[in-house]
Amino acid sequence: MLDIEPVWFLVQLGSFLLFLFLLNYILFKPFFKILAVRDERIKSALAAAENANAKRDKTLADIQAEQTDARQKAKEIVASAKEEGLVEQKKLLDKAQAEAASISVNAVRQIQSATEAARAKLKEDVDAIASEIAGRLIRG
Repeated sequence: MLDIEPVWFLVQLGSFLLFLFLLNYILFKPFFKILAVRDERIKSALAAAENANAKRDKTLADIQAEQTDARQKAKEIVASAKEEGLVEQKKLLDKAQAEAASISVNAVRQIQSATEAARAKLKEDVDAIASEIAGRLIRG
């Protein structure tokens, strides 16, 4: 049958173990080291991508908050300007009404003065005409 010689068996076993040791040292360890480095790089790249995404999200939130604040401030400025415009418009309108009232009062005074002067002149003219008519009637 099958004869196994212990010496050759030990030589072949030693050769096989030496071959496994050399394969492990030359092939498997560098291969697994390359896989470990690759895995570490992938994990590092994923962590960097997550950090970049988090930073992007934070920056985007900050920008949106600044935009919201800017819009609110713009609304407040517009409302304030509108209110100031209404106040200024009311002041100008009140001033114009006061000037119009003053001009109206002056015009009424001038009309009254002119009316009084015209009445006085008319009274003088009426007195003069009445005297002249009375003088003609007496003479005539």
